Formats: sequence, C-alpha cells, structure tokens
Amino acid sequence: MVEGLGKASINLPLSVSMQKAEKQVINREIERRREMRQLYASLTSILPIELVKRKRSVPAHLLSTVHYIKEKQENIKEMSTKRDRLKKLFDTNESLVNHLSNTVSVKFCNGMVDIVINSCLEEGFAFSQVLDAIIKEGINIESCTSTKINNRLLHSIHSEVSEKALIDPSMLQRRLVLVANTWSNVI
Repeated sequence: MVEGLGKASINLPLSVSMQKAEKQVINREIERRREMRQLYASLTSILPIELVKRKRSVPAHLLSTVHYIKEKQENIKEMSTKRDRLKKLFDTNESLVNHLSNTVSVKFCNGMVDIVINSCLEEGFAFSQVLDAIIKEGINIESCTSTKINNRLLHSIHSEVSEKALIDPSMLQRRLVLVANTWSNVI
C-alpha cells in the first residue's frame, strides 16, 4: 500500500518482492516450529515417564526438565565426591587389609580344632601368649605353621581337644581375639 492514496492499493514491483519476503519469513517460522516440535518430542522421549505422564504445557515440561537435570547434576557431583574419597582411601591404604586388626577363626571337627590367626606384620602380637591361652583351654597343640601373604602373617594351629575339656568355640574365639589384639603384650 502506498500512503496518501486512501484505501486504494497500487501493486508496484516492490510489493511482489515484499510478498516473497513475507512468504520466506512465514516458511522459516513454519520450519522453526516444526524443528522445535521434533526437538521437544526428542526431549520428552528421553525423560523419565514420571516427568511427562501428566498433560502440561510445554513451558511447564521444560521447567520440570531443567529441575530434573539440575537434580541429576547434583547426584553426579555427590557420587563423584564419594568415588574420589574411596579412591583416595584405597590409594593411601594400598592394602587396606594390611592395616586391619588381627583376626581369629576357630573350627571344630571330630575332636580336632583348627585355629587360624591372620595378623598384621607391622603391629604384631605375642604369639606365645596365644599358644598359652590355647593350652590353658585344655587343647593339645599338634602343629603350627606361619605363612607370609601380602604383608600379613597367617598362623595355622592344628590341635586336638582332650576328653576332659569342655570348649565353647565362640568363647575360645573371643578369648583368642582379645589375646591376639593386645599390643601391650608384644615384647
């Protein structure tokens, strides 16, 4: 439309090019909206069903998606922190097992007693006091072997229970754990 001519319009060569420009703008907008629909559909397809199961507006879905992503990022940060702490703990204690206290296991079978003591080389314990405690329980020691495995000592004591002895395996184990973990006894 040309101003000054009232309501009558004059088609000038410029108006044809303006119509083409308007069509291009409209076509670009139609294409942009199509692409946005595809992207939105792609987004909703990868979100958990809980976020998209209710009918909501697109902005509401996008807002909940933003919150969901932030929540997941926080979870990732927390898990990364935990992972790093565990790695650091493992790295500083190359062999965490080597720093554990001395452990004792007691097994009874057909009048025989097998006692295994897993001890740390660095801390040590008075092995003779463990042997004395076993003998005081009325157990006859048949053989004893010690093996070094990964900076720990594995003591295996094979023994026989005398007929007079009434032995409670769990009590014997508790007593030997106490003796094996009393570092003041180490000479």
